[in-house]
Amino acid sequence: MTISVPVVAPYLSTVRSFPNDLGHKFYYVARVYRGAKYMVRTTYFYGRFDDRDSPPVFDQIVDGTLWRAINTTSDYAPENLHNDQSL
Repeated sequence: MTISVPVVAPYLSTVRSFPNDLGHKFYYVARVYRGAKYMVRTTYFYGRFDDRDSPPVFDQIVDGTLWRAINTTSDYAPENLHNDQSL
């Protein structure tokens, strides 16, 4: 699905939707190497793809640790950065 409203960055124009299923976590897996440094960078845009006016609320978990609760009150949430030596 493609969002048809103007966005700040082109990579925000595709939709990744995760159903509200409390018994299931949705995640990405990235290969990591011992002793290496990593930067996790996330950006969120709610383009009303579901025809509602209620941006999603969800937890962002990095390496099994709650990193931040994402609660957007506007369409666009500023980018989040996290640097870690050993994810």
